[in-house]
Amino acid sequence: IASCLVGSEMCKETAADLRPGAPLPPAFRDRQFVIEDWRAYGLTRPPAGQQWVQVGGQYLLVSSGGSRTIRSLH
Repeated sequence: IASCLVGSEMCKETAADLRPGAPLPPAFRDRQFVIEDWRAYGLTRPPAGQQWVQVGGQYLLVSSGGSRTIRSLH
């Protein structure tokens, strides 16, 4: 999963399945995918109990722990 690069086929397929309400696959719940500096990416502050993660070229607002995708941005 650490090799999940922008444009990789695995990321494209996974990101396509990540719509609001869908769980974040466990492989993408690792801290390496969490966006700590959301301002640097032009993202809004995540509400309490939520966090931004990046899967390929897609930004996902997910519940902390990744149990549910809240919003997806390309």
